[in-house]
Amino acid sequence: MIPYKPHYQKLTSLCDKLLSQYDKIIISSGDGQNYPFDDQAIPFKCNPYFSYFFPFLSDSDHLICLEKNARPTLFINKMEDIWHKYQNYVPDPELGDFWNMDYYKDREKLIKHFLKSSSQKVALIAHKPIEGFEWNPKALLNMIDRSRFTKTSFEIECIRLANEKAVKGHIEAKKAWSEGCSEFEIHMRYCQAVSLSGGELPYENIIAVNSNASYLHYHGKERERVKDRRSFLIDAGATHLNYHSDISRTYSHNDINFKNILFHLEKLQLYLVDQVKPGVNFVDIHDLAHQKIAEVLNHTKVIDMNANDIYKNKLTHFFFPHGLGHSLGLNVHDVYGKDPNIETPQYPFLRTNRTLEENCVVTIEPGIYFIKSLLDDLKKSNYRSFINWKLVDSLRDAGGIRIEDDVLVTNSTSLNLTRKAFEKES
Repeated sequence: MIPYKPHYQKLTSLCDKLLSQYDKIIISSGDGQNYPFDDQAIPFKCNPYFSYFFPFLSDSDHLICLEKNARPTLFINKMEDIWHKYQNYVPDPELGDFWNMDYYKDREKLIKHFLKSSSQKVALIAHKPIEGFEWNPKALLNMIDRSRFTKTSFEIECIRLANEKAVKGHIEAKKAWSEGCSEFEIHMRYCQAVSLSGGELPYENIIAVNSNASYLHYHGKERERVKDRRSFLIDAGATHLNYHSDISRTYSHNDINFKNILFHLEKLQLYLVDQVKPGVNFVDIHDLAHQKIAEVLNHTKVIDMNANDIYKNKLTHFFFPHGLGHSLGLNVHDVYGKDPNIETPQYPFLRTNRTLEENCVVTIEPGIYFIKSLLDDLKKSNYRSFINWKLVDSLRDAGGIRIEDDVLVTNSTSLNLTRKAFEKES
């Protein structure tokens, strides 16, 4: 078991702050829900606020009770159910030093127990409200979100292991693509390699061959094998104790021009990773990404204009429309990465705009894409004559490129968790 004590010590300090405002705080792991207008269950995702305190369970209807002057209590669901098999959790002896653990079969009775004193102020963090509780109070969630922005050694180890698991899948996916497999076949090979599927994955795998890579959130899985393989983009992660990895890679088959752009973007991505340090604002790294992508577009002759003018005229936005990265943890796009009081209208899709701190984990994901709608807009712009349309049109079928690593901010620089995982497999 990964040493949990450092994480628990941080939670203890956080609980003291949270319980200065409430007598009790109840955190639900979540309830099973169905799709609208259907009786089929949506794949369950554990409430990340529950997982922050207790990441060793990942199914529904478990409850945490935090209260003043007491150890936290975990109430484990033992409701009898002919339809479902709940997680068979055997408490680790080490956790007994930190947690009280109990079992329950009657949910309504337990809820009444939490509300037995009408004079107490009780908060509930859950998907749905329950009468008598203050439901998802914003100030309370903000305090937890702030704490989640920097990771403990326990959390970092979970993310590291999630990277190692995902890398095995990426290696298998690349092998499947090189063998000529379809997108669906590649996806299945990935799931087999990471031993995860469906709702167990942190997000729906993006498995894109050729022009499908131009769709930023492409979720199709074509069953037919492609005869003329030009490119392969995979954006896929894995999970360890509810903590996630998020990794992207792009490969070229035999397109020299595409390989050239890919080569330069790979160098650029590593350069941007080197900029990840405590005290650096993420917006500045994102802005630097646009400056460097301008250099790539100039150097590879996609745009016949000097790199500084490409950047100043915002032509990079036609080829790199999304944010450079995001905070990573119990959510793939983790909490507290974006300060709502800081506006970045020039970068509307940027998910992180804060100054980095030691023990943050962020993704670094530059890209260059050939997206039909954006290229159509570029053709209508005043800069259309500067574009090498013969080259651009030849690259449309290759779709696009993105490369993404998960990066830990250390006390003075950064540690690339994803590259370390790939090195381990090499």
